[in-house]
Amino acid sequence: MCVERVCQVVAMPASEEGTAIVEVGGVRHRVSTALLVFDGIEVRPGDWLQTHTGLAVRILPEADARRLISAYEEMQAAATEAN
Repeated sequence: MCVERVCQVVAMPASEEGTAIVEVGGVRHRVSTALLVFDGIEVRPGDWLQTHTGLAVRILPEADARRLISAYEEMQAAATEAN
């Protein structure tokens, strides 16, 4: 099971401080930005995040995020073909 994801922030609910709404593969989720905020890092809509078990652990440059997403999709396709 994969618990690490790369996703893009689509909203920062004002009523839920320390939370971001992110999109992964067309599905939206809530993730905690508490670790980044604690380190003084501001998360904004449009940012790309690396998340782990529902926690944002770092902001990624868009090119890196897209490369990781592509690699993940290739692994998924290979796994599907193997079955």
